Amino acid sequence: MAKEKEVITKKRKKIWVDMLAPVYLGGSSLGETRVYQTSDALKKSMVLSLATLTGDIKKQNMKLVFTGVSVEGNNVRTTVSAVTLMPAAIKRLVRRERDRVDDSFVCLTADNQRVRIKPLVITSNATVQSLRTKLRKAMRTVLRKRIRALTYEQLINEVIGFKLHSAVRESVRKVYPLKAFEIKFIGLEHRKANKSEKQEIERSLAEKEVKPEEEEEPKDEDQESPENEAESEQSEDDDSSDEEVQG
Repeated sequence: MAKEKEVITKKRKKIWVDMLAPVYLGGSSLGETRVYQTSDALKKSMVLSLATLTGDIKKQNMKLVFTGVSVEGNNVRTTVSAVTLMPAAIKRLVRRERDRVDDSFVCLTADNQRVRIKPLVITSNATVQSLRTKLRKAMRTVLRKRIRALTYEQLINEVIGFKLHSAVRESVRKVYPLKAFEIKFIGLEHRKANKSEKQEIERSLAEKEVKPEEEEEPKDEDQESPENEAESEQSEDDDSSDEEVQG
């Protein structure tokens, strides 16, 4: 019998590739990953807290997902594909006698990037269903209009700088007082938009921001109107004239 030939397989060695932050976030090194070739790092993602990136320990509740997008020599340039809020941070906000309003919808940026956003509102007190619906509608209108005016890079900078949070909070709190406004998740949406989503986005962009209902000022019962004052003065004059005639 012929001897079977031994098949010798050579193991490929992995190399270390440096993952670089996006240019709009400074472009510094995020860390290294092991791959067989540099282009394989385009399929990988890296998760870091915002505190690690900025050095501010107060921002450790926010996580950034970096995904490789281009090869630069022996390095790979990344972009922020998603920003998430830690569940523990949300849990600390929820209390009794407060209502939680969640939502999830798609927005378009100025450079036509489709973005999925999941905002969260915590009210100062317990509310009714109609008011929660109004708050949710106000969030959608404000966020879609503001995001439409920003490029994706500008949007990420506003999220990690909490500028978007402040702008939306100031607008939505006109509907009802808020305890907190947070963004649980924001990231690129890779699924193609269907017809209903496109129509909903167009309607939101065309709508005006929800304004608080004007409350009528309570009338002072003790305060008389000018007409009543005139009538009372006339009656007093008539009474005084009658007294003079009788005298």
